[in-house]
Amino acid sequence: MQKIKLIALDLDGTLLNDKKKISSKSICAMKKLINKGIYIVPTSGRISNDEIVQKELVPIGVRYFIGENGGIIKDCIEHKNLKVVSMNLFESIDLIKKLEEEQIFTYFVSNEKLYYSTKNITNFLINTFNEFFKASSVTEGSLIDVIRNKNAIPEKIGTLLNNPNDGKKIIEFRNKYQKILIMQSNILAVEACSRETSKGIALKWLCDKLKISMDAVVTIGDCESDISMLEYAGISIPMAVLIWIMIYPMMMKVDFKSIKNIGKNPKGLFVTWIVNWLIKPFTMYGIASFFFFVVFKTWITPDLATEYLAGAVLLGAAPCTAMVFVWSTLTKGNPAYTVVQVASNDIIILFAFVPIVKFLLGVSNVSVPFQTLFMSVVLFVVIPLAAGIITRLLVVRKKGTEYFEQTFLHKFDSATTVGLLLTLILIFMFQGEVVLDNPLHIILIAVPLIIQTFFIFFLAFGVCRIIRLPYDIAAPAGMIGASNFFELAVAVAVALFGTSSPAALATTVGVLTEVPVMLTLVKIANKLKEKFKYE
Repeated sequence: MQKIKLIALDLDGTLLNDKKKISSKSICAMKKLINKGIYIVPTSGRISNDEIVQKELVPIGVRYFIGENGGIIKDCIEHKNLKVVSMNLFESIDLIKKLEEEQIFTYFVSNEKLYYSTKNITNFLINTFNEFFKASSVTEGSLIDVIRNKNAIPEKIGTLLNNPNDGKKIIEFRNKYQKILIMQSNILAVEACSRETSKGIALKWLCDKLKISMDAVVTIGDCESDISMLEYAGISIPMAVLIWIMIYPMMMKVDFKSIKNIGKNPKGLFVTWIVNWLIKPFTMYGIASFFFFVVFKTWITPDLATEYLAGAVLLGAAPCTAMVFVWSTLTKGNPAYTVVQVASNDIIILFAFVPIVKFLLGVSNVSVPFQTLFMSVVLFVVIPLAAGIITRLLVVRKKGTEYFEQTFLHKFDSATTVGLLLTLILIFMFQGEVVLDNPLHIILIAVPLIIQTFFIFFLAFGVCRIIRLPYDIAAPAGMIGASNFFELAVAVAVALFGTSSPAALATTVGVLTEVPVMLTLVKIANKLKEKFKYE
């Protein structure tokens, strides 16, 4: 296990208590960690010269600060900005005008100064955000004049709300501004920054500078703006544990010696390779384009359709890894053969994913987060396979093959079902807000994704039937084609388009729909098992 080298901590709602203070216990704990050589990096929507950072954190040894939700990275010891990301000037001015028209209190940050308009200040705001106004260094009547007269290009635009319902108005602006990322930090605050800005992007940049691997990073936060840190930090630990619970029993069934015999019947491998890489990405592009640009054009604008299509293609170009082992178990697939099917497709990802995405979307700056890809393969294939084989060898050596197959394996019969149920609960817990905020568009995005999933499954499953492959090879082959490597798709969508982008939303819908759709396909496959008994 990689030693922790950096801890990224959100401030408001996480490190700070209800009184907007850092407890003495937290200070003491951070001191100990810093003395052990672990970087403590505050990550916040606050400006870089914030009083809490300068008076409470810098004195205990905190050197680096990520502020403005990733818009600035500062070396607090040397008092210099390492990286600053400004917003698009024209879209910023337009957004500020819109906010002022809605009579919403607005401010922006530029060059470590906070500018706010006095137009829409109320006693409620002053009383509620007293600390905010005390910390503000500049007060102006017109934000547009500040931008023009002081040449102050916004790095972050923020609002403080008199009414929580005003937040919904602002969130509706998300699809209008292509270069601005809008996020709700709490019920009374919405913030906007460049789409090239996020805490996750800033954290990765800093880690690259410090030569720290992202799997040596711990991130802690409480709101939407903190999600990107988790995405860049790698694999969700709770999700990883649940996947291990699901696939470990299957891996114990793998007789390592049987893997050598797969070369005698390679047809199942050819089916998954051809379907995954020569058919699936292109049918996803075609089906998604048809629905987003033609069928749903009344509800989806062309710009929005383009980003939804991008998310769909990212899903289509990334075949599944770990979850296939679950579907294979539920269909009583051949464990050894499934391992090779999955592993070989993971190798192809390394070479095929980027050129396919570039070709279909015309995106020139596609980059694969190899960290996520490599860690997924290690965590969900290599480690559980090794654990399963070791368990098998030890139990067989001690109590024999008959005990292992007839008694020991059955102790884990319910593990896959329980793990799957908990995984589904976890997914909907994390994505519940997304569903509630975008109910119609969730449905519209889901339609082509579900159609594509069913089409690819029946294509691969049907071809296996035509070439007379046994059911325990055909079922996993169909599942591999149908499911997606959504961890990879989401990570790339975030890197290319931003955490709150429509493309990222489309990949998230893929996560939401995958489990229930694949369970349906498992049921269908099991019902068709008799069709694979050949004379």
